[in-house]
Amino acid sequence: MRTIFVLLLAVTLQLVLLAPILAIGWNKEPFPGFLVEQPLVVTDADGQGWSGRQAGIAYPQKVTHIDALPVRTAGEFSAAIQNHPIGDEIRVTTILPDGASRSYSASTWRSSRSQT
Repeated sequence: MRTIFVLLLAVTLQLVLLAPILAIGWNKEPFPGFLVEQPLVVTDADGQGWSGRQAGIAYPQKVTHIDALPVRTAGEFSAAIQNHPIGDEIRVTTILPDGASRSYSASTWRSSRSQT
């Protein structure tokens, strides 16, 4: 039992140390101002100055397009966002649970950029 505990502790410590290192790369990526889960449903996470959230993009909307490009997977969503430089305006189209479609304009930015 003690061996399992030590092993779990070691794995946890490695993950705690590795997470910030992996997150450093995210700082260089454009951030659309909102987060999505795997099925491209917008999460309810919110941060100060997030452009997408300020534009009205919110849970439980599902992202269907970035600009005119359809996105069906998290990989397609990420690739569509990566095509835009920091500070670029993007058009995000979402669908609501009732089937209504909405379009929003948001700016990409670095997630660590301070918003005032």
